Amino acid sequence: MESMLYRVFSQILNMSITSGIVICVVLGFRILLKKAPKIFSYLLWSVVLFRMLCPLAVTSPFSALKPLDASVDEAGRMEFIRPQLPENETVPNAVFKQPDKGGETVPVQEESAIRAVPAQKTDGRKPAVRFVSIVWFLGVLAMTVYAVASYIIFRRKLKGAFRKKDNIYISDAIDTPFALGVVSPGIYLPAFLTEKEASYVIMHEQTHIRRGDTVFKIFAFAALTLHWLNPLAWAAFYAAEKDMEMSCDEAVMKKMKDDIRADYSKTRLSLAAGKRIAAGVPLAFGEGDTKSRVKNIMRYKKPAAAVVFAAAFAVLGCVIILLTVMEKTE
Repeated sequence: MESMLYRVFSQILNMSITSGIVICVVLGFRILLKKAPKIFSYLLWSVVLFRMLCPLAVTSPFSALKPLDASVDEAGRMEFIRPQLPENETVPNAVFKQPDKGGETVPVQEESAIRAVPAQKTDGRKPAVRFVSIVWFLGVLAMTVYAVASYIIFRRKLKGAFRKKDNIYISDAIDTPFALGVVSPGIYLPAFLTEKEASYVIMHEQTHIRRGDTVFKIFAFAALTLHWLNPLAWAAFYAAEKDMEMSCDEAVMKKMKDDIRADYSKTRLSLAAGKRIAAGVPLAFGEGDTKSRVKNIMRYKKPAAAVVFAAAFAVLGCVIILLTVMEKTE
């Protein structure tokens, strides 16, 4: 069990280092995409998600990343290199072939002269690695329990909600709207919203559901749970959520023929006093970061085709570079 924990933690640490590099690149690339539609910044986080969850690597000559191999030796040391055989090491009692006088080859067994490999010695680093791996595992367990418990609590809290129409519910027990669920997600609205405010909020939450953001957030929270020791993983989680919400705001405004920026901003501000849905509920989308979202709403303009094309081309190139690793050369 202890050896398995070492290996799992080693693999996660390896993936965390690689994804950390990708996160830094994406955070920097978001600055270049500041004036582009937020959907492009949001799409870049899918690359980070892949890096954080998938141990497999796709090779490409265009990648900016080199393959990184991690292992934990018997002494509990982390080694981020591929183990190499010691020099002059051969297989004992190897079978060789020699030509006989008739020109045919016959097998001959020889005792190989192998260099003795010194046994691994346990050093003071083994307890440290054991301690960190146990702390990591307990953290993963705690975040998982917290997410499940929070979801159950919210479900119980929403038992009194009444159905307005379709998958839209009204509840007096909440003070901020959100979407909840995966298979049949529902939209839950606080009772104090006006019809006009509710229409904007419903469009926003329907965009979440239509794009499959509920599934994305589950995987995002799973990645955060596995890499909770990495500060960059937390930065990526909140930045991705921010880009997700802003891109939904832009989708709502793009869909409307009239300029609704003022009214839509007022709706966001009216919800600012509401409590934000806990980040530990991976199936819920709350109303958070009001200041940044209102600023983004007020300066929103329908992007020109040239801007969209340039952003799409840049994102595509960034995905190819970050999603793959450089091919190994012999």
